[in-house]
Amino acid sequence: MPLERAKVLGLGALGLTQVVIWLFSAFGLSGGAVSLLSVALPLLTRPEVFILGLVYYLLGFLVYAVREREDVKT
Repeated sequence: MPLERAKVLGLGALGLTQVVIWLFSAFGLSGGAVSLLSVALPLLTRPEVFILGLVYYLLGFLVYAVREREDVKT
């Protein structure tokens, strides 16, 4: 059981790392599109948007983790 728990936590950490890398690379490679951040940033910094994004990530991750666990059992 601890190995399964570690696998689930590791996959979650990997997913969050991937999202952070996407955000940093999008910001770094955007070039002239940085001016669009002045429009999008106020929307993205709202607590409701952050909470909904976090809930969406966690629910998607849990569905993935449960499916992986079921595949291992069969």
